[in-house]
Amino acid sequence: PFLVMEHVDGQPLDLALAGLTFDKIAGIFLEVLNSIAEAHRHQIVHGDLKPANILVDSRRPVILDFGMSILTSDRGSARSSSSSYTGTPDYMSPERIQGAPPAVSSDIYALGVILYKLIAGEEPFKAASIHELIQKHLYEEPHLPSVVNPAVPDGLQRICLKALEKDPSDRYATVEEMAEDLRRFLRNEVVHTRPLLYDNLLYHRSARHVYYYKKSGYVNAKLLDTRVSYRWRDPGRKTQREVSLTFKIFEGQKYFFGDVVIRGAKLFTEP
Repeated sequence: PFLVMEHVDGQPLDLALAGLTFDKIAGIFLEVLNSIAEAHRHQIVHGDLKPANILVDSRRPVILDFGMSILTSDRGSARSSSSSYTGTPDYMSPERIQGAPPAVSSDIYALGVILYKLIAGEEPFKAASIHELIQKHLYEEPHLPSVVNPAVPDGLQRICLKALEKDPSDRYATVEEMAEDLRRFLRNEVVHTRPLLYDNLLYHRSARHVYYYKKSGYVNAKLLDTRVSYRWRDPGRKTQREVSLTFKIFEGQKYFFGDVVIRGAKLFTEP
């Protein structure tokens, strides 16, 4: 017996999309999402998504290497086409690293890593060793793509970071949900998805503001009392908790509350 497969004369996704506009990147990546969503609808999870396994020819992107794929039942159990669960550490989700089998949620995480590389120009985690890389996937938050590449649109950043959540339950529930947000971006609509990373960064940034104004000594200045609630995860402890913080801030710094809630990323680029 033998297999006859299509010859794809193309380039890996990251090379094929290098230098393209964000709209073109989003349009081609949407085709990737549609393909993976179709596989998921047929209960097939890829298990090793990465740019090298997605070739782009003159017509469209093609998903390759389903050798790591699994079949999932309606009850969520899995049968693997491989005798052991392996993968590419750069694109492996935290739960995969800890021994869980491939799942829809781990494919979504890998898609988030791929999208990060496409829009920021580099992967979210870089390390000198596999062990260090694994630790970063497990416990560290990535830099905002817009910090690595200031031109990254907020909508694409939100989609990317939502897929990269550490906890599978915080990610998109399906690839189709991720694709729908990408369609909103392509229609120039607001992407309302709010990644947990925004709240984590907001918490730490606000704590620095609190410290600064407590030390400033401007007791006669007009102040604004504000209470802000954050959903904050401590990656080191693998816990998530609600944090309410009350602090006073100069009225001239109102952007800290107004713009950040609407656009998310502005706060993190302010001096």
